[in-house]
Amino acid sequence: MSSVSRWRNATPVMWAMIGIPLATIVASAVTIFLAVDGAEPKLPPQYVSEGKALEADLALGEAARVAGIRAELMIEDSGRIEVDLVSNTQALPKTLRLRMTHATLPALDRDLALRAVTPGRYSAQTAPVSTGTWLVQLDAESQWRLRARIRAPTAQAAIGD
Repeated sequence: MSSVSRWRNATPVMWAMIGIPLATIVASAVTIFLAVDGAEPKLPPQYVSEGKALEADLALGEAARVAGIRAELMIEDSGRIEVDLVSNTQALPKTLRLRMTHATLPALDRDLALRAVTPGRYSAQTAPVSTGTWLVQLDAESQWRLRARIRAPTAQAAIGD
């Protein structure tokens, strides 16, 4: 067998031995280029501020839990709303803010200021509360926050731990 015929028979094996590693190197280079060129952009600055706002919001809920703040919400058919508030560690505020967000009808949402009528009891008058699911949020001057989901018409609902 001549050396030329031996060379021709070895050519496919040689190309496989050279071609597979070479193809791997080229594919790796293309992958690195795509990863660097198509990398995710940095987050815009507003996302950082939104994250900080969410963290502050969670801190308000934790402040209410640590202070042992609990509330009993009473909604009358006439629209009168009363809240009995108890705190283990904090002095009770003179006013509370109650936000009532309807689950499906934003036009029914309410933002009420409840005034202390006696120590620990707060009251406000609003239009009669519609039937449905409501998210209620009770807070005091951004010191703490309680949230609950209620189903109206509900006469009473406990908010907090």
